Amino acid sequence: MNKPISYQKGTIISTKEYSSRVKGVTIKPEYDIDWEPGQFIITKTQIDNQDIIADYTINFPNSLELTDNVSPFEIIVDNHPLSKIGKLFHSLNKGDNIIFKGARGRFTFKDQGKDIVFIFRNIGIAAAYPILSKLNKINFSHKISIFNFLTDDFPEILHKEISQFKNIDVQYKLVNTRFTDNDNISIGKLSKQQMMTLFQPHINSTFYLSGASIFNKSLRQKLINIGVDKQSIFREMFG
Repeated sequence: MNKPISYQKGTIISTKEYSSRVKGVTIKPEYDIDWEPGQFIITKTQIDNQDIIADYTINFPNSLELTDNVSPFEIIVDNHPLSKIGKLFHSLNKGDNIIFKGARGRFTFKDQGKDIVFIFRNIGIAAAYPILSKLNKINFSHKISIFNFLTDDFPEILHKEISQFKNIDVQYKLVNTRFTDNDNISIGKLSKQQMMTLFQPHINSTFYLSGASIFNKSLRQKLINIGVDKQSIFREMFG
């Protein structure tokens, strides 16, 4: 890695349309950085003469064999109707620049000798990848369940890559508007009956949550309310 740096310029070298609202943006930093999928970068953009700071999770667009990477890397941009920075980043194309610092964050594996449940919202699932990669390498013998809470037209990202891990028993479930309304999914506001339907079979597992802070906070408390040991719940705030 080159010299350490705070904010630096990243140049967009390619883009990918995941859906009408969701776009993958591949960035080549001015200075190479070490990164892992599931970490995040901190972007700084001036909108209406104000600096806007936003975190973006690093996706995993490369081959399955690479778990420690140097740039370039991909972030996922959601053109949310209420997000000025989402709209701006979604409009960027090859050759445009993004100011950022990072990568930051690391979702650490806590082996409690139990089954594992990952609960993610949208691209938050990227934070599962380095853990799943490690579990695959060590032939983890317990069951792994992934619940991905999708909002609006957010696509399934990484499902194909995760399904190729052959040394672990992984079950993948989408939770979307067919299960509950979109606003409730966004903030993790599920009824006790919905929580029991989804997670009662996994009540003695180790849980990992990744998403916006309001999503994590709500889901953590609801898991405790249905009987999950709070010492078995781990959170990551920037998915």
